Amino acid sequence: MIIGDDRAELDAALGKRVSICVLVGAETADAGKVHAFLDKKGWGDEPWNRWFLVTNADKITSDERTAWFGGNAVKDYAFLGRKTKASASSGPAGDLLDGEDCDYMECIKKFAEADKK
Repeated sequence: MIIGDDRAELDAALGKRVSICVLVGAETADAGKVHAFLDKKGWGDEPWNRWFLVTNADKITSDERTAWFGGNAVKDYAFLGRKTKASASSGPAGDLLDGEDCDYMECIKKFAEADKK
């Protein structure tokens, strides 16, 4: 799901028992590449994981920026825990890429870490 000006879908997911990947950036940036991969590469609808590309960074509150990304503007991905919604991991979206493709195994690992929180 791409979040522009309306973050209702993200807010709804935050209220559910799912692990969440929040990516912040343009569709053409590394965050957008990761999001496109998650959307098209067979992940399909998973009842336990959600992923969002937030293209309007102003939709992330300063409290969320601090909690999810450590307040760091260079970090543009965060995997949030299934139960706690605390950040299980965060960093630059480029770390989730293997060249121009998404590192599938790294994403599985990050979701697994988030599932434990």
